[in-house]
Parts: sequence; structure tokens; C-alpha cells
Amino acid sequence: MSGLGPAHVQLQDPETVTKVITKARESVQDIAGAVVATRDGLVMAAHIDPQLEAAVRAANPADRRSRFVADDMASKTSAMASVAAGLGTQFVQAAGTGQLQAVTFEGSTGCVGVFPLTSTLLLVLFGDARVTMGRFVVAAKQALAVILGPHLD
Repeated sequence: MSGLGPAHVQLQDPETVTKVITKARESVQDIAGAVVATRDGLVMAAHIDPQLEAAVRAANPADRRSRFVADDMASKTSAMASVAAGLGTQFVQAAGTGQLQAVTFEGSTGCVGVFPLTSTLLLVLFGDARVTMGRFVVAAKQALAVILGPHLD
């Protein structure tokens, strides 16, 4: 396992990942949800505030033609995170600004960010509705520190 630190090894276990993102959500203000996904868009673990999921369902009434169910927020966002990370990588390479660190989106009622965790995993963070982009960036860095830090159980 050359090149892999302890955090990367622990992030290979879905149960450990669930515990770690739960800890990050509970210890960092302004984060309403976290999803860890593979680079190809599959959910590994998710911990999303039920109020956020309810707000998403209310804002997006069910479409009978859709294959997705309302409570499949983690799956939908994981697939989109994969695409966002791919586009972000292309942008930073074209601009000559190094390796992708984050892709962030600001909406009228919150922020979403996609962050590479390892070469195979992405982290999707959802900001609370009241969070500005500046506060979200700070909260995201705090959450990343919790997730990538040492995990002593």
C-alpha cells in the first residue's frame, strides 16, 4: 500500500466512511449533508440532514417520467459530482492552476461542493440554507480536516 496514508486506508471501508462523515457533520457548523462517492458516481456513504432532503423534495415535485425517487438525493448528487469533478479537472488543467482541489456551486439558498478525497473517492458537501460561499468554504475545509484526520475509535 505504498503512498497511502492511514486516512486513505480507512476510507476504503464504507462503515468507517459513514462514521467519519457523521462525525464531520456533527462537529462542523454550516454543513447540512455529506456524501462520499466513487469517481464514477456510485454512493459509498451518505449522511444528509432530513430537513435538507425534505426541502429538496418540496422544491422538486415528483416527475412520473423520472427514474429517480425523491429520497435518492445521495445517488443523484454522486453522479453529478463525478461529472463536476471531471469538468473541474479539465478547467484547472486548461488554466494551468495545478490539481483540482474543489468544485463549488452557490445557489440562492445554499452551496454545494465537490472535493477529491483520494484518487478514487469524492466528497460532496451541502451547506445549510443560510450559508454564504465564504462560510461554506471555511466549513468545508473544517469537514475535510475531520474526514482526512486521524481516526481514533
